[in-house]
Amino acid sequence: MWSILLGHKGVAKQLGDSRLTAIVDSQSNRIEQVAKAVGHKGEKVGPTAKCGCGSEKDYQNCCGRADLEPQELFFKLGVSEEVPQIVNETKSMGAVPSRLDFILRDSETSRGRTSWSRTRISGPWLEELLELPDMANSFLIAARSLATESQAEPDSIHKPLACALLRVSALESFINQVAFFVHEVYSLGETDVVSIPPELRADPSEFQDTIELTAKWQILGKALCKSDWPPPNRLWEDFVNLKRIRNALVHFKAEYEQIVPPLRTPHPIISPLPESVTVRNDPHAWPLRVLTPSFANWCVKTSEDMVSFLKQGYRKARLTTDSGGGQAS
Repeated sequence: MWSILLGHKGVAKQLGDSRLTAIVDSQSNRIEQVAKAVGHKGEKVGPTAKCGCGSEKDYQNCCGRADLEPQELFFKLGVSEEVPQIVNETKSMGAVPSRLDFILRDSETSRGRTSWSRTRISGPWLEELLELPDMANSFLIAARSLATESQAEPDSIHKPLACALLRVSALESFINQVAFFVHEVYSLGETDVVSIPPELRADPSEFQDTIELTAKWQILGKALCKSDWPPPNRLWEDFVNLKRIRNALVHFKAEYEQIVPPLRTPHPIISPLPESVTVRNDPHAWPLRVLTPSFANWCVKTSEDMVSFLKQGYRKARLTTDSGGGQAS
C-alpha cells in the first residue's frame, strides 16, 4: 500500500497537481493512524495478516490477489493424448480413474517430461501458475546421455562416476515425488486408489526427509503394487548395491588400498556386481577399476528398471479385480 501511494505521490508531483498531492497526503496520514492503532492492539499487519473481508485467509491469498496484474497465457492449454486411453482402460476394469494413474504412467512421453504445472485461469488471463520440476527425469536423462558418451572414452572414469551419482539421485527424487502425489491424492479424498502408508499420512516432507532410501521404496512399493511387490531378487540387489557404491563414492574415505601384490579376495565393492559390469584388471584402487562404461550402463539399467517396475506394478494392481485395492466401490 505504501509503495502504491508513493507512486501516486510521484505522479502528482510530476504533474504539478496540488489537489492530487493533497489526496495522497490525506490517505497517507489515514493509513499511518490506522497502523498505529493496530500496532497498539498487537494485531498483525501486512500481506500475511488476516484479510479484512472476514474470510480468515491471509490478505495475500485473498483480496490481495486483486493487487496483481493479470498476464496473458504464454502457452497452449491441452490434454495429453494418453489421458483418454488411461481413463478408458481404467473404467473398463471397473475402477474409478485417478490423477495418480496419469502421473505414474510408464510411457515414452512421460520419460521426457520436464515438469508438472498447475494453472488458475480467468478467461483469457493467467491468474496463477505453479510448477513442480520432474527432477527424477532430469537426472535419468542426464545419466543416460553420459553413459552413451562414456562408450567412446573407455579409459575415463568421470562419466561413469557421474552416472552413479545421478542415478541414485534419480531414484531418491522419483520416490519422493511418488510420496508427494500419493499423499496429495489421499488428502483429496481418493482413498480407494491406494492404501496410504501410516508413515505418510501426516506430512510428505517428513517422510521424504527422515526415511532411508530403500525403506521408502519398500513402503511405497507395497502400498502401490500390492502382491506384485517386491521386485525380483537380482533387481533389488542391484538397487541396493548401486546405492551402496554411490554412498562409498560420495563419502569416500581417504585411505590406501593394497594393489600390489593383489589381494586374494575381490574388494567387497566389486564382488556383488553382476557379470555385465566389466572391471579393469589394472592394479588400481576399486573406484578406478569399477568406474567403466559397462558400469555406467548398469547404473542406467538398474535405475530405469526400478522406476518401471513400480509404475507397472501399480498399474497392474489398479486393473486387477482381485487385488483388493484401488477398485471402485
